[in-house]
Amino acid sequence: MDIPDTKNRNQLKGYFVKNAIPTEGQFADLIEAGVNQRDDGLVKAKGQPLSIEAGGDDTSQKKVLSLFRNASDSEPACVLSLNPFGNPSDASTRVAGLGIGDGAGNTRLYLDPTSGKIGVGTVAPQAALHVAAGAIMPSAGNTAASGIQFPANPGGGGGDGAWIRYYPRVGESTTLEIGASNDVQDHISLMPSGSLGIGTLKPTHKFHVKAGNAVGLFESTGNNAYLRIHNNEGIGNRVELACRAGGRLALWVAGKGDALNITRDGLVGIGTINPQADVHVVGNLLGAARNVAGHAQRIRCGSTTSSAWKKYSSSGVFVDVDTKSAGFSSTPTYVASLAGSTHHWATTGGSSIYNPTKDGFRIYVRWADGKPLTPADAKRTGWHVTWVGIGN
Repeated sequence: MDIPDTKNRNQLKGYFVKNAIPTEGQFADLIEAGVNQRDDGLVKAKGQPLSIEAGGDDTSQKKVLSLFRNASDSEPACVLSLNPFGNPSDASTRVAGLGIGDGAGNTRLYLDPTSGKIGVGTVAPQAALHVAAGAIMPSAGNTAASGIQFPANPGGGGGDGAWIRYYPRVGESTTLEIGASNDVQDHISLMPSGSLGIGTLKPTHKFHVKAGNAVGLFESTGNNAYLRIHNNEGIGNRVELACRAGGRLALWVAGKGDALNITRDGLVGIGTINPQADVHVVGNLLGAARNVAGHAQRIRCGSTTSSAWKKYSSSGVFVDVDTKSAGFSSTPTYVASLAGSTHHWATTGGSSIYNPTKDGFRIYVRWADGKPLTPADAKRTGWHVTWVGIGN
């Protein structure tokens, strides 16, 4: 601290002891030791606050107050100025306002008296609070007294609020919470000009999630959850991916409703929400079996065993073909043939279908030359019927 060469109190008191006659110079020392409001720019008028004139010309920092930890310190700990510099070594970076800096002239805090903006580490704040050096560190916690709390009810009414908070749930398990409260029309919107990434610093799509096997979860509080997707044609041409009651996956389209469905058991339905087979189509299916009316047909196949033959007569046998597992709702069109290990080329009747129903039909077989034929003969040669059914 630069202290003028003036007398201290004890020295001044010595000039005015009993019977002493102070000299002109001693009276001058007494005057110089005090503060003169006019000469020193320090004024305290009655009923008014203390007024201090800043030092230096307009090209200087116009320092008002220097604060020292100790009188022996060569530099102040803090300096209050009215013309702070953005760069302590460059007078051209000066700006009018209130600055608090260190002894080296670095401005740490700045207040623009015209706009009211505050700069931390800058004398050119671009917002109400502009932090140019370091981080903003709000308190952690899950109350309105923690984190960042925005003003309540900006649009009037009551109960509206918004916040950003960081807090521990249990132990070291923490949550960063961004919230808005009260009304269903109170929204949170992320408006990136580029892409939004979760788990990645380099998102390759507008929304990019990178994680382990389970990359996300959408959970509804009801039994009908769905995601809506539409292009620039509007919500009327949207599609929806839905989880219906009972675990049914549905693909919903505007002109058809639940057009494609997969049940919890893996049955696929097209045009039906209740498929009865691995793939169940209700309606037309281009490129598949269709009847003359153009309706889609189910195609199923199967075969009998060689032990299923029964005696019809001394020269013939028959087998009842069971097609219940095909699940036909009406009598389909059947095609059958006799297969085996030997001699079935010499028979007749192996492709002739009798008494067809949705649940099966009958086949009669005999030797072409009419010789005797028994069920044991058919079993020994491995004869069996293979069949194809086409229908609904």
